[in-house]
Amino acid sequence: GQGYELRVIAATVIGGASLMGGAGTAFGAIIGSAFLEVIRNALLMAGIDSNWQGAFVGAFIVLAVLLGMQTGGKSILAASLAALMPKKSR
Repeated sequence: GQGYELRVIAATVIGGASLMGGAGTAFGAIIGSAFLEVIRNALLMAGIDSNWQGAFVGAFIVLAVLLGMQTGGKSILAASLAALMPKKSR
């Protein structure tokens, strides 16, 4: 569809694919697209004009890239799950 390019890029980046190169997973892209739809629906329910959705999607792309840089290129999803898991003591 026309105009979905930004949403597709945002979903893959939020799902863990790097804009600097590398590979992502289909699961990550699905999680990223689900996250974007939740945000889009929340914005609509909050009464925010649908024309602002592109700005929010762009902000999430920037946030995902910055978080990817913080995690050393590791998938944001993998880094988040690793942070939530209890540390194993040896």
